[in-house]
Amino acid sequence: MRVLDAGCGPGHYSAALRERGFHVTGIDGSAEMLAIAQASSPEVEFKSADLTAQLPFPDASFDYIVCIEVVRYLPDITQMLSQLARVLRPGGTCLITAMPLLNA
Repeated sequence: MRVLDAGCGPGHYSAALRERGFHVTGIDGSAEMLAIAQASSPEVEFKSADLTAQLPFPDASFDYIVCIEVVRYLPDITQMLSQLARVLRPGGTCLITAMPLLNA
């Protein structure tokens, strides 16, 4: 099963999913985060990608998508949602979490 970790950051979820037997691709817009992720999980495929632009994958590429605590950092999630829907296979599952930012 193919999983896209959209906004993977340092790759913690990517590594955990890989350990459970999934074929994982992690994407992030931060070169620094991708370097950390690749160093800690060399067996996972990591790519640079902007979640608010065209994702570098064909249609229906993934069985599952996880997007953990990313949407609150984006000014507009419309394009991201469109792209995640495009790369998710029909009948696939997408999990998006979004806790509000804490206001001190």
